[in-house]
Amino acid sequence: MISLSKQTIFLLVLLLGAAMSWWAMSITEPSPDSFTASKEGPDHFMVNFTATKLNDSGKPEHRLQAERMTHYPNEKHSDVIKPQVIFFKEDGNTWIAEAKQGKVLGDGKEVILMDDVNIVRPGTPETKVTIVTKNLRVVPKENFAETKNNIVMQQNENTVTATGMEAYFTIGKIQLISEVRGWYVQ
Repeated sequence: MISLSKQTIFLLVLLLGAAMSWWAMSITEPSPDSFTASKEGPDHFMVNFTATKLNDSGKPEHRLQAERMTHYPNEKHSDVIKPQVIFFKEDGNTWIAEAKQGKVLGDGKEVILMDDVNIVRPGTPETKVTIVTKNLRVVPKENFAETKNNIVMQQNENTVTATGMEAYFTIGKIQLISEVRGWYVQ
């Protein structure tokens, strides 16, 4: 029978423990190449961002900005917090649509504004227009937005309510779909 001293046994146990630790670290420690985005989760985010689309003459056509955007590659959309879409008209006027949250679909081809959507055409008290609704589908490339929800539109002291709306921002056309009622102050 082989007789080992206490020192030799201790040294063998120590070497075996070190070898097992090295082996365990080599299996669990990720390599730098293994850091890729999860298919289920986001792959990137931006904070306080602005994206502006210019027309052929280099003037702003529309702008999307938000406090935060989180991109989900598997679902092909981005969630946005406090999004704002600004449409620039040729005459220098703007339309601004904003909400508490939204989604950007298909590389910005569509923007869905959700939760207390406000649309404003700034101006004097007589020319300013404000529209309030719940959900708004925006197609930035076409300067178009629509909702099937109820809307309340105010200009000066006049109020119009309706169910459903289509808005063509560059030409300033608002089409109300159904159940249109108005209150006018003379």
